[in-house]
Amino acid sequence: MRAYQIPGNDSTLSECPTCGSIRKGKGKVSPLAITIRSIRRRMGLTQSEFSHQLGWLQSAHSQYESGDVEPSSKRLLAILRLSLNDGERSLLLASLAQRGIVASDLAPSLLSKSSTKTSIEAAGGVNV
Repeated sequence: MRAYQIPGNDSTLSECPTCGSIRKGKGKVSPLAITIRSIRRRMGLTQSEFSHQLGWLQSAHSQYESGDVEPSSKRLLAILRLSLNDGERSLLLASLAQRGIVASDLAPSLLSKSSTKTSIEAAGGVNV
């Protein structure tokens, strides 16, 4: 199990070797959790609707927004497709970089801005 330290936070994150999800220790809710929540709210979706569109359980998504668990890299990539503003994209890319995935490794379509409708359709088709 790999561990990550969140800069400016007392939390330590541990990656589950089985599913790839990231669990946090004691500490503040991460900016990543807040970003995931704001993306969903901006789209006007409930947690259930958002998670259904992306193909995962609402209970897992609830843990992502509460900061109890961080999504796997594959799920972060799906969320990245939905982000529209530069602040959201920067935070998601930084979270991926902490896991060894850098922007130059990603498809150009993930890094360009696109409409929410196109993004949700693309992310819904991702098998995560």
